[in-house]
Amino acid sequence: MKKIPEPTRRRLVQVFQFLSGWKKSRITSAEISAFLGCKDSLVRRDFSFAGCAPGVSNGYDVEALKNVLASVCGVCPADGTARKKCCIVGLGRLGAALLDDSFFEESGFSVEAGFDSSVNRLEIMRSTFELYPASRIETVVP
Repeated sequence: MKKIPEPTRRRLVQVFQFLSGWKKSRITSAEISAFLGCKDSLVRRDFSFAGCAPGVSNGYDVEALKNVLASVCGVCPADGTARKKCCIVGLGRLGAALLDDSFFEESGFSVEAGFDSSVNRLEIMRSTFELYPASRIETVVP
């Protein structure tokens, strides 16, 4: 798979978010370009980077397009069926605030572990997932 340039990736994520609110079953590159504020040829080029099948004269199938964009961009579906595993590194003020698991409920991410360099901090903190010393990142993350 070819590497997708960052500007293209950003546009594809924007298109994915836009399609989440789209009510029709088909959409054209012209309709998407009007939303993004760019040429429709750029939208078609972005879709070719993502490996989308070329649209036909009446546009792209919205559900198929959303599925391709979700897998290419690493965007999780809102229903939570394919949650991405992640961890928090550094449990200072910001990291400790993220320990509240409800923060990630709607995000499509599942926090599996937390890491900090201070073992004393790990002993007093509580969370719904395991907390480890930073020295164990290489063994725990895989």
